[in-house]
Amino acid sequence: MTLVAFTSAAVLGAQSARSGDFARAQQANNAALRTYTWKSRTELKVKGETKKVTLEHVRFDIDGQLQKTRIGGTADDLPRGRRGGPIKQRIVAKKIEDFKEEMSALAALAASYGHLSHERLDAFAKGSTIGRDESLYPGTIRIDGRDVLMADDSMTVWIEPATYMTRHVEIRTRFEDDPVRLVADYRTVVNGPTYQARAVLRYPEDQIEVVVENFEFMRQNP
Repeated sequence: MTLVAFTSAAVLGAQSARSGDFARAQQANNAALRTYTWKSRTELKVKGETKKVTLEHVRFDIDGQLQKTRIGGTADDLPRGRRGGPIKQRIVAKKIEDFKEEMSALAALAASYGHLSHERLDAFAKGSTIGRDESLYPGTIRIDGRDVLMADDSMTVWIEPATYMTRHVEIRTRFEDDPVRLVADYRTVVNGPTYQARAVLRYPEDQIEVVVENFEFMRQNP
């Protein structure tokens, strides 16, 4: 991808001020998002084949923690170890348990980037490069930073310059020393906060892909 045009020297010179505005805008948006509930659909693919779909109702509790309640989806399309002797069944069961643990760890990794603290956001913005990238999202500002949560990871964020709201994010990180890529698109609730509409996590080492879609946002009753 070609970086078509950088912002002017004046804009780049004001990067420190902008970084503070960016972090504050993200924190304010996250606070507004806590007053909403929504539905989330998660699709797990292995080697290109859908293995599981989960539909959940999502909200923040009084302590600001995400609470998810399953409301639909499919059963795991994974071997259950019902055939064969006890030893084979134990081997299959162990593989299934290891796979579930791996999925939980990958989900936690993705969530850690999706809920960066104010300090992390501020450090990311201050240590980043700011420019315009008209080739992908016209009118947006592109922010490139590294070492966000671990050494040598990278995060690129496309934001609207007037509001500092996120439109697209691309993250490259590692899980057990193997590469992981996370791409997310954002939308805005009418007269409300910006939210992650669709995120795709790819873990090539085990040919795993996780697709998460969030929708039907509703304001909670006070």
